[in-house]
Amino acid sequence: MPTTDTPSIIAACDGADRGRQAVVLGRIIAEATGARLTIAAVYPHPGLPFPPPVTGHIDERRRADRAIRDVRDELAPGARTVVVPGLSPAHALCKLADEEGAGTIVVGSHHAASERRMGDADHALQVLRSAHAAVLVVPDHRAVPAEIRRIVVGFDDGAGSRDALASAIGLARATGAHLDVISVVPRESTAWWVAGEAPVEPATLDRWIEERKAALAEAARWALRSAGDIEASSEVVSGGAAPCLLEASVGADLLVLGSRRWARLAHVVLGSASEYVVRSGTCPTLVVPRRVALDATTEERSDQPDPEGTS
Repeated sequence: MPTTDTPSIIAACDGADRGRQAVVLGRIIAEATGARLTIAAVYPHPGLPFPPPVTGHIDERRRADRAIRDVRDELAPGARTVVVPGLSPAHALCKLADEEGAGTIVVGSHHAASERRMGDADHALQVLRSAHAAVLVVPDHRAVPAEIRRIVVGFDDGAGSRDALASAIGLARATGAHLDVISVVPRESTAWWVAGEAPVEPATLDRWIEERKAALAEAARWALRSAGDIEASSEVVSGGAAPCLLEASVGADLLVLGSRRWARLAHVVLGSASEYVVRSGTCPTLVVPRRVALDATTEERSDQPDPEGTS
């Protein structure tokens, strides 16, 4: 039975279509890892100095409470339900996660390209940009499989991607999933970091790509030592980070990415490639925040910049 020391997962749901798949995946991960699952809904409440009418406030809260209890009974029996007020759903969810020490927030998102759906994707990104916890973005329109069988993790040997790999290894161990480690080496004709000038000669770029591929393959092999008997494989490819990660995650049950931090802030910071993948991916994407304090054994070993923001 979960205790107060048990890791906690918060799945956001509005009681309708939004977040139903987030609840399902949150339940699957909670059952596999022994975490406590809380289903959370946010009802509109601007707070002081302009509180809403008391009657409306109570009605909104009751409607939200009934809705997520119905979802709980249908999709995740035994989960806890919480209804919280907030002008911004993203802010309210992140505040709840902080108060409860939750390790993961699961949020649904539509990934359609239309303007009508762009706000839905932005809602998930607002949670990402405000969260201290890991954030799992689940496409609302795709049914979550009953089991997690294949996990893909982006790895560039940066501190953020090493944290992502550690989380992916833990999930693979808990679920029995196969772990695919994907590293991407960009191919840019103006790759100034190769020779300190632009444009770069094709032969020089080819040589750098091969050297970088070899270095990443060795780094992945080294990092996977902690995977033990988990079924795992690694691959290094060349191309655009976002397209390569999206291609690698086709058919996967989960894609795991790392993030950065700004100065002393603990908030998740996405690179451009990671943000595109979160917006466009067809499988659930877990973004793992980089640890605030890295011990000496996990400091950056790679002196190569991350031109596409994959970590």
